[in-house]
Amino acid sequence: MRRLKVGTWGQVVELATREDIRLLVRLTPEQQALLDRYSFILPFLRVKPTITVAACAACGRYGFTGPGSLPTRCYFTHRCDGKLVRARSTAAATVKDAA
Repeated sequence: MRRLKVGTWGQVVELATREDIRLLVRLTPEQQALLDRYSFILPFLRVKPTITVAACAACGRYGFTGPGSLPTRCYFTHRCDGKLVRARSTAAATVKDAA
């Protein structure tokens, strides 16, 4: 959304009907698969005010979060001690082999 200079997923869809956004945004097959798999979440994401996804590293549950700091413990699952992390808008960092 930032690359296209729009604030909501609805604006991305609207822009895609008027322009070929593939010239500005190139998705990997994995990114496209994620968009297809979680298309029901996309309409709720926003740039301002920021609404993004937070996920628990322990239980795997996820939900929406705003721009503030995340809670220190998971609140998606009762008695889960996992740590919440925000979904990133950039590619994941690669881990170097330990060899």
